[in-house]
Amino acid sequence: MIKLIAVDMDGTFLNDMKDYNRQRFDMLFDMMKTQNVEFVVASGNQYYQLRSFFPRHKEMSFVSDNGANVIHHYQDVEHEVMPWDTVHKVFDIVGGYEGVNILVCGKQSAYLTKEQTQEFYDLAINYNHRIQWVDSLENIADDILKFALIVEPQDLEAILEAFHRILGDGITPVTSGHTAIDLIQPGVHKAKGIEKIQKILNVKDSEILAFGDNDNDIEMLKKAGIGVAVGNARPGVKDISDVVLEKDNNSEAILDFIEAILVSQQ
Repeated sequence: MIKLIAVDMDGTFLNDMKDYNRQRFDMLFDMMKTQNVEFVVASGNQYYQLRSFFPRHKEMSFVSDNGANVIHHYQDVEHEVMPWDTVHKVFDIVGGYEGVNILVCGKQSAYLTKEQTQEFYDLAINYNHRIQWVDSLENIADDILKFALIVEPQDLEAILEAFHRILGDGITPVTSGHTAIDLIQPGVHKAKGIEKIQKILNVKDSEILAFGDNDNDIEMLKKAGIGVAVGNARPGVKDISDVVLEKDNNSEAILDFIEAILVSQQ
């Protein structure tokens, strides 16, 4: 029996217009509550941005910032803090990489330094509802969770490969969207964040249904009793998934799948 449903957002649960069938989801959410099924939003994006998609639904959990920040029913559970020496090292290395802008993602807000561009801010605000400009890293009084970068689609693979080589084992680069790369702490990922929710609810791995499309979903999909990749998922994500949907994120294939599971459990 499925007791926890975890969904990635961009490219998976959300369509390309950054929305979903809210009326249908409300109906499914009521079914979940009747069956004591927890709905978990697991994304690389900021918690405040993710929360804005579900203003009416208090009884759900959020694993944001690629697992670094875990919220259960509006209550902080735990967050993974990046050491400041690592923050400075990454910022110095990646900041000197030509054509790359860096968003520093904290617990309370995301931050852009003066070296970044307004164009990058205009992109980043779509994924982070709270962004502040600062003169330097020393002006950030917050726990840092990760770095986020948005690159040109044609440069994604090359930059990802370069960061794996340059950063070594201290930081893990992962794709989190079609043009996005997140730099996260080793061992911090969505599956680890979901484990914290599992402990609260006493849910087994076999009782998890998860959906994803990108590299930062792989650990979560492997962990789930049923790991589902959408049709637009990266090839490596499809390879490790139990189910690969024919339709992409612009269909309601995920809602169809969830509804079929919930109906079968009635």
